[in-house]
Amino acid sequence: MDYSRLGIVLGIMVIPAYFWILAGILDLWKIQVAIQDSTLALLARYLVAPLFFSIPWIFFIYLNRDRMAETIKHMTGTTTLIPVRWRIFYGFNTLIVILFFALPFFSPVLAVVGAVILAGRIYFVAEFIREKRRRTKALFLFLLLFACTALPIVLLYHLVETYIVVLGSIWGAWVINVQYIYAFSLCIGDALSVGSLLWFIYAGAAEFEFQTYGMYVSRPPAKLIRLFESVFFLIFVYVGLLPYIQIPQIGWTPAVTDLNYSLLFFPINPICLAIVGIIFLMSTFKGLRRGGERNSALGLIFLIGFFSIELFIHLSWAYLTTALLGATALFLLIFFISFRKVGRT
Repeated sequence: MDYSRLGIVLGIMVIPAYFWILAGILDLWKIQVAIQDSTLALLARYLVAPLFFSIPWIFFIYLNRDRMAETIKHMTGTTTLIPVRWRIFYGFNTLIVILFFALPFFSPVLAVVGAVILAGRIYFVAEFIREKRRRTKALFLFLLLFACTALPIVLLYHLVETYIVVLGSIWGAWVINVQYIYAFSLCIGDALSVGSLLWFIYAGAAEFEFQTYGMYVSRPPAKLIRLFESVFFLIFVYVGLLPYIQIPQIGWTPAVTDLNYSLLFFPINPICLAIVGIIFLMSTFKGLRRGGERNSALGLIFLIGFFSIELFIHLSWAYLTTALLGATALFLLIFFISFRKVGRT
């Protein structure tokens, strides 16, 4: 199954839903104040405005659907060297930054730019405008620009005005909870590290069989390994994360809430890091790879970048915001490099 193309289809479906939810949650655009008719206000708020902000992105994704799918595949290959927990945590962080801090501001601007382009296309294509005099053409251009951009500009103003008010609260909530998200990604990454050890053992056994018998006799039990990974994930969550989370709704109030004391950070995470390091070195020398994975020089550069960010975070949680923005920039750089490279092929 081609998951990259499935992701493109989901993206086209999710973008309108995202703006529709945003309109409902944040009471954006204050349309009910400007429009007395409640039916028109609801249509404008939940249909017109989300469509205005979604259509430019949908058109871009649709027109570049094949290139976007290949970009996702290229990104997957480029980030093979980057540990899974870093990809999960920093990838999720990048998604949050895009959804809550980039899309709400760039989408209205893109809608206005798209409206200007649409007005220009109509102006240069329409034959009845070509036959008019110069002053009449200028008047038609002005009217087209006004008709196409009036609503997007109004929506842009109300969106920015309303969203700035809640922007600080959203960022504050993210910063407060980011350490728990980081710990959750550690649970996933460390569980997969245990699974990778099992994969490596079976891969070594298969290599021995091939050298001895000239054929592969046994295959790694994928379902059983996935089950082991799931069990270890639940154990890591129970031991290293759950004891430090406050859930007052169910009366769960642990005595210690500082994650620095969690067993995840010591000794579980160092042990799993050692497992991954040993497997990486041995598989490199032995030429063992799962699924034909190949390491690239670009992937090594990004690995060094994420490793530097990780060290930056561990120096002090006070640097977390700067580190998260740096990781977001790295992920976006990977995307743009992949997108550009795919376009050349």
